[in-house]
Amino acid sequence: MTQARLLTYEEYLQRPYDGRRTEFIDGEIVELNPPRGRHTDIAMYLYRKLEGYFEDQELLLVSRVYAAQVQIPPSGGKIRGRVPDVFVCTTKQWDALQDQTAVFKVGNPPLMTIEVVSPGNAQVDIGAKRAEYADAGVQEYWIVNALEGYISVWTLRGRFYEEFGTFSGDETVYSNVFPNLKLSVAQIFRARG
Repeated sequence: MTQARLLTYEEYLQRPYDGRRTEFIDGEIVELNPPRGRHTDIAMYLYRKLEGYFEDQELLLVSRVYAAQVQIPPSGGKIRGRVPDVFVCTTKQWDALQDQTAVFKVGNPPLMTIEVVSPGNAQVDIGAKRAEYADAGVQEYWIVNALEGYISVWTLRGRFYEEFGTFSGDETVYSNVFPNLKLSVAQIFRARG
């Protein structure tokens, strides 16, 4: 039996869109399970809250849900492309992505990514993606873990993330990148799409 040839990232990006949510991992296309239920409710709630905050603060920023991929710089010859549940970027970045495949290329990362931890995928969301988004230069990474009842916020310091804070229960989540942003953990976990 012969093994299938691995794709380059460019070949992956040139493939026709077939409606599936996928990531590119080390030369292979990995199909993501569709987000469901609580996962989607939380992601949509965060998207709406972020958009409201940007409008109130008159910031030229946008947030989107499941809408673009972050290209991770090559490590050991391998390249990856990850799809965050929610991301924040400048309006200029988002406008530039409208005429091409929606990928934040190496050197042009979004400002923030948020992953809502999925059952069966916790190690990837908490470990691998945190390291990869740091490699990509994403300034802030949130891990929203409704399974264990906490939200952790990580801020980029040099090449690595440093924990800004972990929030749970009735606490308020704070952002280092957006200091006036304050969200209730309890409300996030009670979100309904």
